[in-house]
Amino acid sequence: MLTLKNISSLGREVTQLPAGEYTIGRSDDCAVFLTDKSVSRKHAKLEVGENSQVFLTDLQSCNGTLVNGRPIFSKVLLSPNDEIRVGEIRLLLEDSVKRTSSATTGIVTMVDSTPSLSSATVVSAGEIRHLSRENTLYNQKTFVALSSVGKMPVKLDNMEQVLSESLELLRETIQADRLALLNIDHAANAEVSIAASCFSDKTENNEFAVSRTVIREVLKDKVAILTQEIDADTRFAERTMIAGHRTRSMMSVPLMDEDNIIAILYSETLEQGITFSEDHMRVLATFGDILASKILNQKLITDSQQKAVLETELRITKSKQVELETANRILNEMQAELVQTQKMASLKHLVAGVAHEMNNPLGALQSCVMTIQQASNIIMQAVKNGGLSDIGNSSTKPGKALALIMDSAGTSKDPLGRIASVVKSLKNFALLDQAEVKEVNIHEGIDSTLDLLSNFFKDKIKIIREYGTIPNVNCYARDINQVFMNILTNSIEAIDNTGEIIISTRHDNDNVTIVIKDTGRGIPKEYLSRVFDPGFTTRGVGVGTGLGLAIVHSIIETHQGRIEIESEEGKGTTLKISLPVKLKAKIS
Repeated sequence: MLTLKNISSLGREVTQLPAGEYTIGRSDDCAVFLTDKSVSRKHAKLEVGENSQVFLTDLQSCNGTLVNGRPIFSKVLLSPNDEIRVGEIRLLLEDSVKRTSSATTGIVTMVDSTPSLSSATVVSAGEIRHLSRENTLYNQKTFVALSSVGKMPVKLDNMEQVLSESLELLRETIQADRLALLNIDHAANAEVSIAASCFSDKTENNEFAVSRTVIREVLKDKVAILTQEIDADTRFAERTMIAGHRTRSMMSVPLMDEDNIIAILYSETLEQGITFSEDHMRVLATFGDILASKILNQKLITDSQQKAVLETELRITKSKQVELETANRILNEMQAELVQTQKMASLKHLVAGVAHEMNNPLGALQSCVMTIQQASNIIMQAVKNGGLSDIGNSSTKPGKALALIMDSAGTSKDPLGRIASVVKSLKNFALLDQAEVKEVNIHEGIDSTLDLLSNFFKDKIKIIREYGTIPNVNCYARDINQVFMNILTNSIEAIDNTGEIIISTRHDNDNVTIVIKDTGRGIPKEYLSRVFDPGFTTRGVGVGTGLGLAIVHSIIETHQGRIEIESEEGKGTTLKISLPVKLKAKIS
């Protein structure tokens, strides 16, 4: 028996709710009668199912209906201890209500449609891993989700919970709006039912309408099917719309035990959602492998065959281990390639800066060399003609030639000095002779990086150095210089016209703090929490790798330091780095 408790001390204190429908309001015929004037006459409706599920619907009340402080606009499923607010009245749902996104006895609506394989990807269950090698979804979040599902223990009475939690993790990973695990009730007739399901916030009715033709093809040919745009696939011509939402993409993947299909994962996105890709299908299949092992284990446990459970777990684990190791290897290879891409991007800045800084002094030297050559020819001719006696006279032709040689030699000192300075800055940045952890002058590293990047900012950006008195820092110098290169490059690119970059340093106890502040475009607030994520970039597809700050974060973390970011759109960005003067342990 469910209990609706009035916790605002107004109206009736407790209402018992067996299965049925109950209207909440100020009208005398309401099952839950409330006298407060903030409550509408017909305010909301409760529906209590035989399976203890409770749904709440707002009846277009004047002051609205809230669940746990959030307004509702359609039918919602309640959980134990949910607080319902109607007007100024607060009600608490107690006792046996248990929220779950799974439905072990759910019925799925089957919709017949014209068989066609046009505008769809159809691949045998065993070939799914050979689809597109984009691997955009094989990231840390995906592997954490896979690991979480894999670690869920299967017991005699917890299968519903395992499936429910697993599907929710899967739905979030592939960004689906509707996801169901379908039982095979009658393979010959393509009849299925819902074993578990979950839905995004965009769905209003937690219902499925599945193409019978798709299910028939999956069962008959043991294939996985991906339809990126349902409107272009004739198999869905007869499909009914659910809760007023049009469906955009569909994936259907069989769960296999050897050569037998034991269930089907069926997933959809709504028209405002994403378009599924082959990469999504591969992730769906990988989750399906793990869920298949869970289902098989639960069946064996139910039959009290503990020995068979252990043998099957071992067999499934070994058969899937290779696939997971392969996926992990692909992810590592991709990460290495992306890190190399970011390093090449930094190298591009270095080469461009060095080329520009070398070009001017080299031009001056070339001019000096040509002058010396011409003057030398004049003196050589004078030698042949015996006319060196008046070489000391600056008014004679040999004398003028000698003066030009001496002037060119003096002029060569400045460009040679500039070339030496650039070479020194490049060496200080690369620190080719410092592959081990050593004490490094942070100011020299920053100055060397700025010197190499000067071509990109000297005409538009003012560099303000507010250096404090700091000790040398124990670190990998090349890695720390890579940090400065990535951050300063971002700051330079963020300033569209003119602006400032302020670099300050200070010594706090056992740490050195470096603050780099720019007056650039800034970062939108909603992106700040993602700037250190691998692959995230605000610079557009094909422009940035999205690894610059991710590499910075990794290097600082490896050096046992901290990095913080503050930014305001239109005003600029500040990055604060804290590094220990002495490492507490050897960097591995």
